[in-house]
Amino acid sequence: MTKVNKICLCCGKKYSYCTSCHTPTADTYWKNMWDTENCKKVFMIISDYKANVLTADEAKNKLAECDISDKNSFKDSIVKALKEIGAVSDKKEVTSVEEVAVENKNDTDFKPKKRNRFVNNIE
Repeated sequence: MTKVNKICLCCGKKYSYCTSCHTPTADTYWKNMWDTENCKKVFMIISDYKANVLTADEAKNKLAECDISDKNSFKDSIVKALKEIGAVSDKKEVTSVEEVAVENKNDTDFKPKKRNRFVNNIE
């Protein structure tokens, strides 16, 4: 059985990678620090942004090529940087009428009204 011996620097997921079993190459060196290539890309972009190598706009454009759809899968420090860059927000998209009704259940004078597509995230 493979021993879980690594923790991803970007998402914190535990994974296995044996440097003795694999000959490190330019294509696989990153597996020592990140569990997926997506995590590697996100981490490197954030690092470049924090080191002032990239502007927020440049970082945001590069992050558009990465899968950051589930921001909760990343470590808090990564999420904070993603918010700072503007790549993710604290708002969630309303996907159904029920969500708006639940949000407004405490309103005594509930009247259907046009809503913005985004509402503040309730967590």
